[in-house]
Amino acid sequence: ATQDIWYDDYHAFDNFRDKYWADHQRAPYVTPPTRAAWNFGKTISRPDRDDAARKVQVFRSWFYDRFFQDSQPLFIMPIENTGPRYRDDPPE
Repeated sequence: ATQDIWYDDYHAFDNFRDKYWADHQRAPYVTPPTRAAWNFGKTISRPDRDDAARKVQVFRSWFYDRFFQDSQPLFIMPIENTGPRYRDDPPE
């Protein structure tokens, strides 16, 4: 259900890409992660984007109704396994 983000990210730069092409007759340089994101974003249709946005809204409503009944909810979210990180040891 993240297609809406990828679609919006790609199309937010439509005018930039069009103007750059008109001025330079080539596509602008973008970093590899941006290029990958744009390549994915341009494959998503508007109906798929709208469906994904609807699903996110359904989840958002459910999440709020389920977990925000208290005025000050507390969330504990494990992001990763933690442990000592010694400065001089190379990462694994």
